[in-house]
Amino acid sequence: MAYDSLMVFTGNANRKLAADVVKRLHISLGRADVGRFSDGEVSCEILEHVPDPFQVGFPELGAPLVVVDLRLVQQAIGSDPHWSAKLGEQVLLVGYDLPQTTVHAGTRMWVTLYWEALQPMNQDYSVFVHLVDNRGVTIAQRDSWPGAGNDPTSDWQVGQVRRDVHPLDVPMSLLAQGPCRLQVGLYDYATGQRLPVHAQDTGAGDLVILPAELGLGEESTAALQEVRFEFEGRIALTGYAVQPIVTHPGEHLQITLRWQALKAVHEDYTVFVQLLRGSDQIWGQSDHVPQNGQAPTSSWIADQVLTETLELRIGADAPEGSYQLVAGLYESATIRRLRLPDGPDFVVLGQIDVRKK
Repeated sequence: MAYDSLMVFTGNANRKLAADVVKRLHISLGRADVGRFSDGEVSCEILEHVPDPFQVGFPELGAPLVVVDLRLVQQAIGSDPHWSAKLGEQVLLVGYDLPQTTVHAGTRMWVTLYWEALQPMNQDYSVFVHLVDNRGVTIAQRDSWPGAGNDPTSDWQVGQVRRDVHPLDVPMSLLAQGPCRLQVGLYDYATGQRLPVHAQDTGAGDLVILPAELGLGEESTAALQEVRFEFEGRIALTGYAVQPIVTHPGEHLQITLRWQALKAVHEDYTVFVQLLRGSDQIWGQSDHVPQNGQAPTSSWIADQVLTETLELRIGADAPEGSYQLVAGLYESATIRRLRLPDGPDFVVLGQIDVRKK
């Protein structure tokens, strides 16, 4: 194949990968300016003359990219050339690119997958990417069509390797036990049916476990996690800690909360902390005036910071599984909850794993 008419634009994607690929193909790396408009939308200006009928694609923006030579990709990203995972009879996952090896709370990770079509597909499959900690708890996930919908599997040509980029948003409030792993796969969006995985040591029935292990950032293992959740411009939760995150029915969680008054508070608010299974099953609950009633919010002055520690007992007959730990504030007189700027009336502190003894 002749490459002299090709030009690669990397946008904000993996520049090292792009530079290594064009170097080995002896082609040019095009110039482009990628930024953002004032409303947050992505702006892109191509600083090269690109005549029709050429198409320009930026992987970070969701456009498809066909990889010319898989060996070049494996060399550029350090992928094991002997590693792959077969999904059904249709697709081979031949590699991945994970620029970071540490999970940081409140950040976005980029996960790049390389798919090869083994046979023509009439079905358009969706991709799932799950970040799972050492407990098996999913702490972040992304479900999307390949190429953010711009590269449907029904368009994949047999033998072509497709580069598929997925952003994965790690929550600001993160309770996790490292190391973490990534689980990926393909499924039928209409039915939820996943393609089976045929791979030794890389798959588990209907998902692929990527070989890379990811550590947790220092902020996730610190004595107090730094966060900022503002309730109606009055009070903010600025830090918290929870121990343990793997526990048993009938035992207690020790929870530390740090609050800040954003202005002088004249109302009395009650703090609530709940352990939820599903959306409405409460298996542990604490409703209290801060610091065991010694620091009512009506006494707080502007910018005052207050830290409190409480114990939350888990129900003795709580079923095994993953639970959400949530916290918030409500008006003591009316029971009306204070809301966050984006709408919810509680903060998710993280997942608690309850196991039978």
